[in-house]
Amino acid sequence: MANLIVLKSEEQQRLSKLKKEDRREDLISILPNAILQHILSFLPTKDIIRTSILCKRWKNLWTSISNIDLWDSIDITKSDYLKRRASFLDSVERILLQHDDSNIERLRLSFKMPVNPTRVYSWISVAIKHNIRKLDVSLPLGCIYSLPCDLFTCESLTELRLYMACFFNPSLIHWPNLKELHLSQATIFNRSSTQFFSSIPLLQNLVLVNCEWENIRRLSISVPNLRCLIFKQCSDPEDLLDCEIVVRVSNLVYLNCISNFSVNLLVSACLLENASIDVFNYEEAEEEVSGRSIRMLNGIKSVRSLTISHDSLASLSGVRDLSDVPVFQNLIHLKVVREMSRDTIDILLDMMQRTPNLRILEIAEGLIQDAEFILHEDDLNFETIPCCLRSHLKVISMKAIYGQEAPIHLLKHFLKHSADIQRVVVHYPNYTSDYMGKREKFENQLLMLPRISENCVIEVLDQPL
Repeated sequence: MANLIVLKSEEQQRLSKLKKEDRREDLISILPNAILQHILSFLPTKDIIRTSILCKRWKNLWTSISNIDLWDSIDITKSDYLKRRASFLDSVERILLQHDDSNIERLRLSFKMPVNPTRVYSWISVAIKHNIRKLDVSLPLGCIYSLPCDLFTCESLTELRLYMACFFNPSLIHWPNLKELHLSQATIFNRSSTQFFSSIPLLQNLVLVNCEWENIRRLSISVPNLRCLIFKQCSDPEDLLDCEIVVRVSNLVYLNCISNFSVNLLVSACLLENASIDVFNYEEAEEEVSGRSIRMLNGIKSVRSLTISHDSLASLSGVRDLSDVPVFQNLIHLKVVREMSRDTIDILLDMMQRTPNLRILEIAEGLIQDAEFILHEDDLNFETIPCCLRSHLKVISMKAIYGQEAPIHLLKHFLKHSADIQRVVVHYPNYTSDYMGKREKFENQLLMLPRISENCVIEVLDQPL
């Protein structure tokens, strides 16, 4: 009898293949714990916890995760908010307290809801016991949190970010491996030493935002490896404080300072690439503020690219002799942010006399145009033409609005004396009525300006709102 050949339909073949696949072994679950934990590390912490219900093999795998990232996303308007809040905080407690003996690489806790300080203390203590390397805690204001003493001597720490009201005693610090420190809303107090942060030899990035300086007259920061310093002090003091922060760094690359001079910041940097300065002026202490501004600028005179605010320029108005302003030999790029007034234009021109190698000038927000702002050709202080205009300035960038005569007159003076200017870029907003007609008229005005540089190109670019 001849052999029968049975041909299966495509549907039968597909079902047969699926049955064979069902009999295959679960290849993921047989992987070593280390590999499974590495795979889990790419998931949000909440999803990692959910894997415990997959099978017995996965039940306790989450207790070994090295990256823990927890934040609250509970809607406060919901009727069951309090229940959800309690459940969430309990789950945070469980995740941390049930962690096995392995190390925790990174812990981030970011909460908008109030948290019991005792719990926060406990959570940070758990992280320290697990040799935490990167700790990031962000908590709402309204409560002052205590930090475990062991945190100040945690040798495993490489990054620490605390965005919360807490007491911070630098004299206790011993962080031999810390490279990044962010403090926001912390109360920094002095009991013995003023040589703060000297026990952080590898520190590269330091961020201090709206910190309180208690019982401190002079704070010295001398960190040889510091590359980035961000200092923001925007409280509203009734008067200037005597507190002085002295930063002596030889390898600083970036400085960002926003301050109302509630403290006197003195920076001594040798290799500064970029700096952004935004300081506020107090009319009742004009001379003192001007002196603090001059001292700050002298500390960063090596900078190559400087962003300075209108307010920072205005803070120099109390300087009796602008020769006290340092010479910025290395400055190539100068950017002024926020609208400039008539007075600050004069200060800018005086400052440009002390930037002999300036190549790029940006007036990012343009000029204030009001009843008190009358800018005529005879008004500009160009008795001494800055040498950077004669030989180095290549690019001028400015924002302007149709109907403003100030930008036209200012650019006319620049072009009249800029022998090597190559490009003038004017950013024109395109949200005004009759935009195209006004833009064309404005552009024609610019193109008619006389210029001594044969290679100068004038461009008008759209700037949307």
